[in-house]
Amino acid sequence: MSMFLFLMAGIWLVVRFLHKRPFLSLITPLRRISWLRVAQGAAVFAAIYLTVGVVGEWLRPTPAGEMEYVFNPEKFLAFLPVALLLIPIQTSAEELLFRGYVMQGLGLVMHKWGAVLVSSLMFALPHLLNPEVYGANMWIAFLPYLSTGLLLALITVRDGTLELAIGVHAINNIIAFLYVTVPPYDIFPSVFVYHGELFTWETVISEVLTAVLFYWVIFRFFARPPLEETKP
Repeated sequence: MSMFLFLMAGIWLVVRFLHKRPFLSLITPLRRISWLRVAQGAAVFAAIYLTVGVVGEWLRPTPAGEMEYVFNPEKFLAFLPVALLLIPIQTSAEELLFRGYVMQGLGLVMHKWGAVLVSSLMFALPHLLNPEVYGANMWIAFLPYLSTGLLLALITVRDGTLELAIGVHAINNIIAFLYVTVPPYDIFPSVFVYHGELFTWETVISEVLTAVLFYWVIFRFFARPPLEETKP
């Protein structure tokens, strides 16, 4: 994941010296990042993501042998600070690229909803090269990544900043690595390892339901003032 440091540095160089724009303008039009907004996105998404997972487990319990408890406190605690450092770097670099640079650029040449769709497709396609996709139905595997990309793009457009998307993307990946992971990522210490089929229609429904609930809750109960009211 340390390679994403170089991606972030490359984006900074292009924005700063080719486009001659402040790097912060990829994230927010304001003078500083609202880390409270980042935290709100992460906390609300984690609560909904885990709730949907628990309800889904209650409705359809995981067959015996598919979920393995592998928690090792010593290894987990040693890995924790590395994960909490590198995973947000990885996810923030992706947000800066897809929802920052790419979507803003596309917004200059097409309608904003076209930019949302195209940037989400561009986000989803590279994820089909992830190791966990090997052997899976590509069409079904594609849909959860597309729904995630659409959620991140839509909340960025609605909120006017990358802050929510940065928080959501980071906590999603942190949960995936630290709470319940899948082969081949089980080389990393986590609480559970899931050995079942990762990409199913139930997975798609769960992802879409999580996205819809998050969008409704964050803008219904945690709406921020319009940016015009918060600009200095």
